[in-house]
Amino acid sequence: MYFRVNRGREPTRLGNDGILPYFDVERFYVGPIAVMLRRLGVRCSVTYCVGVIGGAAGSPAFIDRISVESHNFSVVEACVVDFVSQLPARSSLSMIHYAAIAGDLEQMAAYLLGGGDPNVIEKLRGFTALHYLAENIAAGGPRLHMLNLLVAANVDVTIRSFDGDTAADIGEREDATNELVRMLRSLEAAQGEA
Repeated sequence: MYFRVNRGREPTRLGNDGILPYFDVERFYVGPIAVMLRRLGVRCSVTYCVGVIGGAAGSPAFIDRISVESHNFSVVEACVVDFVSQLPARSSLSMIHYAAIAGDLEQMAAYLLGGGDPNVIEKLRGFTALHYLAENIAAGGPRLHMLNLLVAANVDVTIRSFDGDTAADIGEREDATNELVRMLRSLEAAQGEA
């Protein structure tokens, strides 16, 4: 996993020209880190594709930047480093899981059009792509479109993680008022009646 910290610099007396502290990470990890920071009340912003590195099997891995506005960056840095150490290894996830975490609609569409299983379960937490979509609601992106793609591919919204949570359960903990959560609950009710 690519992970780099830049602690920034203080603005000069002549102007507000300081550089915000930031983390450069592989796109796969940006959503979960941004969600965690926002839960802690840390203001942050994401700049996509600040670089590219060689990934597994020669495929490129995109590097994104999370800039952080904080008066106590050392505490934020310690939280992020601890959080990153607990993230799932990429090897336990399939392409559809990566797409759901990163909010990558094109990657998800390519996976599904290629005949990929929308209900594939990863081995670490028992998550499907829907679980990752719901867990990363705060990261934004085309998540409603991704849900529609999964529904068209006959996704099962009633699958529970190893902790017993459906995607809607996870989404409600993230943002109970989000449209994605309302759609997941509606789909759950419809599939439960069928």
